[in-house]
Amino acid sequence: MSLNYFRKIFRFQIHPFFLHRAYLLDLLIPFYHLIIDNKVQKPPIYKHLCTVKNKTFIIPTAQSKVVNTKELKKFIKGKTKNPVFYSLSGAHLYGFASKDSDYDIRGCHVEPTRKVLGLQKPRGVVEAMEEDNDFVSQEIEKFIGLMLKPNGNVLEQLYSPIKLVTSKEHRELKKLAKGCFCKRLYFHYNGMAMQNYKKFLDKGKNTVKKYLYVLRSLMTGTYLLEKGKLEPNINETNKYFKSSIVKELIKLKTKEQSTLPRNSAIHNKAQKQIADLFYRLKESREKSKLPEEPKNKEELNEFLIKTRVKYLK
Repeated sequence: MSLNYFRKIFRFQIHPFFLHRAYLLDLLIPFYHLIIDNKVQKPPIYKHLCTVKNKTFIIPTAQSKVVNTKELKKFIKGKTKNPVFYSLSGAHLYGFASKDSDYDIRGCHVEPTRKVLGLQKPRGVVEAMEEDNDFVSQEIEKFIGLMLKPNGNVLEQLYSPIKLVTSKEHRELKKLAKGCFCKRLYFHYNGMAMQNYKKFLDKGKNTVKKYLYVLRSLMTGTYLLEKGKLEPNINETNKYFKSSIVKELIKLKTKEQSTLPRNSAIHNKAQKQIADLFYRLKESREKSKLPEEPKNKEELNEFLIKTRVKYLK
């Protein structure tokens, strides 16, 4: 059977009938990769998520990566005492994960209030690394401070559809976070794109990955300023931008092609697209209907106080 045959079978939204038959998905997905790749490997993320009995399956395509949330939940268990949420970020969230992509697990937790008030303050961040699992958790006060900065990374993590841990506080925080969508996020996304461009692309390190990181930052920032919605996945924002070069680069990334030859047609096309998007991002900020700054600092402060009282033990 050909690869296209299997693609046709698996490229669909899961019908509710199959949601009660987790064993079908459990068997079919590994079988698909065993036949196609002739070896067991971590399969490639797609947006069609199906969570059954603590397992999340993502229907495979040529550019997707299946995430076994059961294993990831086992890895993060006990890393923090009072988790608010943990989700996948990085290439999995951005829409161009490949088989060698790390699992960037991000989120926040609440330290017991007695520790926060005491002389020996707890660390503001908990980090752990094991094989391809990269875990970073911010303490809730630090996380809220980053939201108000505002920092696009923490907002993306908060709204990531690939949830590993959630809570009542997570749901409340997501509602409040919309008040942080503002014009000042321009500086975050412009800065991220410029940093990657100068550090890598401008110095001749023309990796497909870095091109995608620059383009994704510019597209997510522009989309937010123009539409008032946060969308970190480049495949989704590209439905709005309709960029052919983005599609080409994602194909190259998932085929594990690492670099673009300098002055090649695709390299020049990517450079032009980046220049156009830098200009559009700036223009979008000037025309955006979003407020200049986060408008809900007091509400977030009240949320933090309420959370501290809850964990006073």
